[in-house]
Amino acid sequence: MSESPEQIRKHIAVLTEFEQKYTEYLVADRESRAMGALRYSDREWRERDRDIRKLAPRADAAIEASGVGGLALYGPPAVGSPFIADDLASLIFHIKPSVFGDEAPDDDLRQDIADRLPTQLTGLEMRLEEAEAESGGAIRLPGRPTFGWGWINHPWTITIVGGTVAGVITWLIVNG
Repeated sequence: MSESPEQIRKHIAVLTEFEQKYTEYLVADRESRAMGALRYSDREWRERDRDIRKLAPRADAAIEASGVGGLALYGPPAVGSPFIADDLASLIFHIKPSVFGDEAPDDDLRQDIADRLPTQLTGLEMRLEEAEAESGGAIRLPGRPTFGWGWINHPWTITIVGGTVAGVITWLIVNG
């Protein structure tokens, strides 16, 4: 069953909020590493980190609903490319290990995630347009089935109704 326009609007709102907060976080993180000093206090960083992690599962569901694929992370091909992660919560703060023992954020992966968000939002907007077109002039009553007028423009409806009307008129002319 396809999602309702209301649910798709919720996905759009969540993914838009995620995009804004995640992009702000990336910019602030890059600036603080470039300056060698924190732009925010440790407490503020933890709050930003927590906000993004809380949004990630819903944003992940929105990405899946968009129909535009997310990203998956695999290990190096030399070791058989083991699967690492494909959920947004794991990918957004992935730390890239180094052979020298130091670890750093995977900036390329982070940017790939951020660059993909507008496309995923567009996918959701397209799904919303489709869902609204499918529902047509539907009347929604709580707890009741949806009745709509979208069927009236269906080719079979036009053929059957048109044929019936033509048949009745012909019968009236012949028998009338």
